[in-house]
Amino acid sequence: MIMSIMELNSNIGLSMIKNPTEKLAYFVMSQLLPTSNRVVHVEPQSNGEPDFNVFDDHGRKVGIVEATAAIHEKSMRSFKRMEKHGQINCPKLENGWLLMAHNPDPKWISDHACECLATLEKHDLTEFSNQTRFTNNPAVNAAADKLIKKGIENGGHSGTPGSISILRSSGEKPDDWVISPDRVTEVVIQALECPDNLDKLSVTEHGATIDRHFFVEIDKGTQPAAGDSMSHIDPPSIPFDLRARATHIWVAMRLDDIVVVVWCGNSAGWTQHKIMGNGIDERA
Repeated sequence: MIMSIMELNSNIGLSMIKNPTEKLAYFVMSQLLPTSNRVVHVEPQSNGEPDFNVFDDHGRKVGIVEATAAIHEKSMRSFKRMEKHGQINCPKLENGWLLMAHNPDPKWISDHACECLATLEKHDLTEFSNQTRFTNNPAVNAAADKLIKKGIENGGHSGTPGSISILRSSGEKPDDWVISPDRVTEVVIQALECPDNLDKLSVTEHGATIDRHFFVEIDKGTQPAAGDSMSHIDPPSIPFDLRARATHIWVAMRLDDIVVVVWCGNSAGWTQHKIMGNGIDERA
């Protein structure tokens, strides 16, 4: 497919892209691909098309881009809720409690966890864990079971009497929080292996001469430790084995309101970039 220079220049551009991940992909790739390339948003995308086409300076299609997000929205909502509420007061409690929780809901904790913890206190318990669900006391078992099922792993006596504090565990699963480049590539592989993404990036569909770019947006809460890994360490030291599923990998994270950190990988290896992202509209 060849697109005229006039058509290239009439591309709708960043301001008209509504999806925030596609907006970030357009912004990043427009800056980091060769200057002779032009990234063009595909509208509509209801028939299995990729999110973007890439054209060279002669209007020849040289690549396609599929963009996806591996952002854990539940975790992000949890962060915002806890920042807003902070310590939770519960007059029914004699002790102060510190809970380890995944994606805690302060309203549920205020309305229901207080009752569960009061039950534990009534039976002289000042801590609980998964094992507390299997004691010889049905009331204690039921209280601990409710807490565990809401993602509250454990808790103990700590802090101001009549209060509950939360030690948040980022992400949606209690995996080990180890910083490693493997944490980033694990997220990429999981996203890449989704059937829809494999179909859109198929070499059979696009041919061997077309670059097939897979763009993944992550955030600081993406499990397991992918965001912290991108923030603090370098990309892998060896090339990423894409097994022909794509030709290029892009992983991007909004480090703060200004900087975007990007890892780019292909059969030759990885590069890392930090670019000013203040030209991107705020996430809706």
